Amino acid sequence: MRRGIVVLVLVTSLAVGFALPALAAGVADEGGGGMPAVPTLNEVLSLLAQGVGTGFVLSLLFERPGWFQGLDEQQKWWIIFGLSLTLPLGATVLLQLVPADVWVQMEPLWYGLATGFLTWSSSQTAFKLLIQPRRQWLEVSGEMTEL
Repeated sequence: MRRGIVVLVLVTSLAVGFALPALAAGVADEGGGGMPAVPTLNEVLSLLAQGVGTGFVLSLLFERPGWFQGLDEQQKWWIIFGLSLTLPLGATVLLQLVPADVWVQMEPLWYGLATGFLTWSSSQTAFKLLIQPRRQWLEVSGEMTEL
């Protein structure tokens, strides 16, 4: 278990160590083969207004909340249906009504939020792919010890 954590920390450190200088040098923006840049808030809202990713966003928001899981099938259907229409429509309205200079001022906040989301999603991925399977294997094999 500890060996897996050490490997995960090393791989993450190396990835960050290589990614940060590339991003700082602007490689991603110049199309020089670096990591893809985080899309701007305007780009994300444009995709959402087109319906791209709406299902992903709804699934992410409503997969775990107990209040939603406690609803019957028809109630869930109507909520998802309504939000499937509301999210793209709301994104379209925001893009049309909010002045461009407001979007520019919101970009630093957006990048902070996006970075936090990427950090959270990578931690969840690491847990699901590395830690949880190892923990289950240890429990089945009887080798589970206190961590």
